[in-house]
Amino acid sequence: MRKSIIPIAIAFLLAAPADRSIAQESGSVRFLANYVPPSGGPYTAGCWGWTDSVSGREYALLGNYTGTSIVEITDVGNIVERDFIPGATSQWREIMTWGHYAYVVSEGGGGTQIIDLSYLPDSAHLVRSFIYTSGVKSTNRGHTVHTRDGYLYLNGCAQWSPGGVLIFDLADPENPLFTGEYARNYIHDCFVRNDTIFAAAIYGIGVDIIDVTDKYAPQYLYTIAYSGAGTHNTATTTDGRYVLSTDEINSTPKTLKIWDLSSPPVFPKVAEYVGSPTAIVHNVFVKETLAIMSYYTAGIRVVDISDPENPVELGGYDTRPADESASYTGAWSVYPYFPSGKIIIGDMGDGMFVVDMNTAAPRMPSGVTVYSDYATPAAVSLSWTDPALTVGGDTLTTLVVRVYRDGTFLASVPGGAQAYADSGLTLHQQYSYALTAVSGGDSSTPVTRTVYAGGAAQPAKPSPFRAVDLAEGVRLEWTNPSTQADGTPLNDLDAIEVYRDGVLLAMIPAGSPDTGLAASYNDTTVGYHRYRIRARDNETPAYYSSFTDSLLGYGGLLSSYSEDFETGGTGLLKTGTWDTTRALAVSGSGSMTDSP
Repeated sequence: MRKSIIPIAIAFLLAAPADRSIAQESGSVRFLANYVPPSGGPYTAGCWGWTDSVSGREYALLGNYTGTSIVEITDVGNIVERDFIPGATSQWREIMTWGHYAYVVSEGGGGTQIIDLSYLPDSAHLVRSFIYTSGVKSTNRGHTVHTRDGYLYLNGCAQWSPGGVLIFDLADPENPLFTGEYARNYIHDCFVRNDTIFAAAIYGIGVDIIDVTDKYAPQYLYTIAYSGAGTHNTATTTDGRYVLSTDEINSTPKTLKIWDLSSPPVFPKVAEYVGSPTAIVHNVFVKETLAIMSYYTAGIRVVDISDPENPVELGGYDTRPADESASYTGAWSVYPYFPSGKIIIGDMGDGMFVVDMNTAAPRMPSGVTVYSDYATPAAVSLSWTDPALTVGGDTLTTLVVRVYRDGTFLASVPGGAQAYADSGLTLHQQYSYALTAVSGGDSSTPVTRTVYAGGAAQPAKPSPFRAVDLAEGVRLEWTNPSTQADGTPLNDLDAIEVYRDGVLLAMIPAGSPDTGLAASYNDTTVGYHRYRIRARDNETPAYYSSFTDSLLGYGGLLSSYSEDFETGGTGLLKTGTWDTTRALAVSGSGSMTDSP
């Protein structure tokens, strides 16, 4: 259990017990420290870092609930809060640096705080709270901030409609000079490479690409649009060939997406990384060939993008191991650019975590497959390709691959074997396997796969299924399944069940020779009815596929008559007590006013 937080006016370190930190580590990411600043407290939103170029001292800048904690992490065994700069109370606080200045924005107001870090480790000085106004517009409340090449970019300013990107020259770092704005869409966050902005247009738009060669006149170029976009932030690979985006909201999967920029205006999605089946990705940062992500309840994830079209997870650290929900809590942001290799994580409840990468750890096994079907009802075959390199890119000299089933260790397979057979299993039971590469005392991130021994119990459903309306009834047509629900071969098909209006209508015999063949059934009943079908196997007890979609048939009702009274014509007259707004109701404006 974590130690209690004691509210005293000195810095203190909350180091997790060894078993807790190890349980939260995965792959090549190593836990170093957990720290709650005494002034800032345990809530951390955005975070950034700064390294004194003269002394080499490293500082974490933590956006807390009531201000910014400035914490020295040079020695992770002696972490110290060097200063605290109060700010507007807010759940949102984002920070970036330019030179020895930090620029802090908040949705709580107060403008952009400009903090001089050059006095550290003694103290930090709040130079001013900068607010730029133009008429009724103001930068009093900013959502995110970005700095690049001597310019400051403010995103999503709530009092500057529509909340696009505002650009300021930092030639005088203490007095930003407004140059121009991008106002096509609301922009949640942005990343600038050379003279191009990659803007996260979070509300269903995607990634806006903007030319800012002229900082006084930004020019819209393209949008990387995709269904249900909730683009939260962006970053490019170091060569600028790809842009990475994260999605926090809307209907798109909450994942890291990688887009190829080489052939505008077409930007194909070439890869998608799912760091957690449930948690939501938040921010991504690129450092050389690594993509480092904050992933809310899943903590931090580190991915090798040396081949951006085939990202490979290297490891992670889960700041909330007991919570894998799809909620907006946990790891808000990360900063991975310290020269020492340290990475800080800002957690929305547990303060700051410090981790690093074990570059001696092996990379993960690749091409992992696990397979079983009816021919091997009690066995599973596993195969993979051994990693050849460490996380740091060195050649592995020793290697074993450890195999686990449902968390239980099974075997250590020597390097080069690249296969394992597991037996003594129960037919149709699902098993989860994990493979970890080990070299010396260092381990890779586990690769997990699930499989049913002997294949899944249920057949796949018949597909495609359609209803053809005839004068004498309805003909139902389908193709018998050829696989189980998990895609393994089906060898025990027994029948197709036909349901009409939710009641079993017919049982169509179908043996193993009929798998994958087209089939049909005629229902001679006249009228409107709903139909659906499912497959059954010959096991005892029998297993059933899921139902097909329900289809409406209306056999024997192929002749019909309809009257659209809106078209009127010369035959519709007012009669009886009905009335119209004119003698002939020939349009909507002449429709009946008191028709029963």
